[in-house]
Amino acid sequence: MATLAGTGEAERVLVKTNLFTSLKSKENRKPLRKLYAYSVFLVVLPIFTFFVTRDYLVRKLDLEEKRWDLVSGLAAILVTNIIIGTYIVDAFSEPGDGNEHKKKQL
Repeated sequence: MATLAGTGEAERVLVKTNLFTSLKSKENRKPLRKLYAYSVFLVVLPIFTFFVTRDYLVRKLDLEEKRWDLVSGLAAILVTNIIIGTYIVDAFSEPGDGNEHKKKQL
């Protein structure tokens, strides 16, 4: 415990934290679950989109065979950008903005 001598302020407690203790914290569980879900989406959905687009949708459009991978790749890139954009919007719309601790001190 560290105190500030002569300042008249209340005692401040220094707490050591590391990655594992902060990950176990209840306040970090919801953001970590959200990060995990978006990570899974980033791995699974673009690959799924690529193969579904190439094997089903592009063949029905009667495109040349050499363009199948191009169109499928563009669809996978689009899905990846949508996932990243959704994550960003979701992260900025969370109720806690990190300044709550500063507001409580004032």
